[in-house]
Amino acid sequence: MKKHKENAKMENIPLTTNDGLIIEKITNVSLSPKKKKTKKNEQREYRKIRNWKTISTERFSSIKKGPQMNSSWKYKMKQKEQRINMKTMSDQIKENKKIEMEFKRKKILLKKKLKLEKERNAEITVNVSNPKKLKKLRKKMLRIK
Repeated sequence: MKKHKENAKMENIPLTTNDGLIIEKITNVSLSPKKKKTKKNEQREYRKIRNWKTISTERFSSIKKGPQMNSSWKYKMKQKEQRINMKTMSDQIKENKKIEMEFKRKKILLKKKLKLEKERNAEITVNVSNPKKLKKLRKKMLRIK
């Protein structure tokens, strides 16, 4: 069960003396004294709940900004120009690499073609004049120049 907090209530508590007289004593009964709501108390409670947050004491407008926050127009344009130059340089490098790769690929294809031509030229050929023999030969064997 939940414990109920008693706010400052007035209660009459009867007391007896040695003579048998009952004296009523008024007492101020409270389990926990009520705290005043102040900004510091609220901040403490807020810190207990959200302990990772920092509570700023200054207003945002009063915080002084460093020089990096307020860069000049010339500086911004200079940075923009540098970015554009870097981009064009990287594009040129990429284009050069692409051209080189294409050149290498074409060179390899040319080498293969030349190799095939040289192999064909190096083959020993025999002139076949008999048409009966021509029919017997396979198509691969026949290479007409």
